[in-house]
Amino acid sequence: MLYLNDQNVLLGDYPKVLDFQNLGLTYGGEIRISDNEIVESIFLPAFTFIDVAIENLPNLREIHAAEDGPAWLVCRNLPKLKTIMVDGGVRWFSVNGAEQLQTIDVGGCEHLGYMSVSNAPSLDRIHVDHCRLLKQIEDMGAEHQIQLGVARQLAALQSRSRMDSSFYEGMTFTDIDLILANISRGEVLLKKKFSESGNLSGRLDMTPTDYGYRLLEPGEHVDTGGTGESYCYAFEARSHSVSQPAGVTTIDYEVGIHEPEDAIANALSWVAAGLVVSRDRTPSNAQVLSFINVLLNEPNAALPAWAYSEQP
Repeated sequence: MLYLNDQNVLLGDYPKVLDFQNLGLTYGGEIRISDNEIVESIFLPAFTFIDVAIENLPNLREIHAAEDGPAWLVCRNLPKLKTIMVDGGVRWFSVNGAEQLQTIDVGGCEHLGYMSVSNAPSLDRIHVDHCRLLKQIEDMGAEHQIQLGVARQLAALQSRSRMDSSFYEGMTFTDIDLILANISRGEVLLKKKFSESGNLSGRLDMTPTDYGYRLLEPGEHVDTGGTGESYCYAFEARSHSVSQPAGVTTIDYEVGIHEPEDAIANALSWVAAGLVVSRDRTPSNAQVLSFINVLLNEPNAALPAWAYSEQP
């Protein structure tokens, strides 16, 4: 019988094939599978665990994770591992110490934003062909990535970017990053435009050179006051204002898993909150982004209708 202890470590008599579909464990948080010489295969079904660590299994040969499987997958010290196949759900993935690893297939993981591969000298096949949010693979030499065709796959994915600061379904990381950068630049112009019209709140009284938005990497450390949560695609707003000491950074984040597109919505909401407009004309995120795009091309453009209590 297998069970989880208080530290979410899987204990008991491991079978050679560890298939969670047949174990009846439905705990939805973390699990650590470690320190066992019996298990050779692991199958992680959908909607079972969010955060999975697999480590110190000397005879493990293969890892499979179904669509909507774990969001966080860490693999360490697996000397006989040869295959990792993950579908769909993973956002953060790392493997370290897999000397015989030959194949990594995360090609269907369009939400994957961070991937690290180290100490895997036998690796000869990586599929990342639908990972639209993946910019690069950490800890893996550039020459090795070129040899395996990974660099080509990633470049092809990001080449689909529209590069026009428009919001669309299935955006690449390049476009999401561009929009956040344009919001940062455009808000400075908005500040000036609304200040001239008297429609500016005190919150936007910031030094333009020290103000902006950035999408945090999945799993990137943020100061949570010691509570220790993990975040996916948190959003950072850097600000330096008259009401804050120099160098203070404000982090806007939510616990759990969110899509990176949420960062755009959060940033635009921050922008709108700093503008003084009629309550019945509060702009939508799409309207704010649209006007930012206008200002970036025409800094002297007139304020839109929603900026006034009545039609001008």
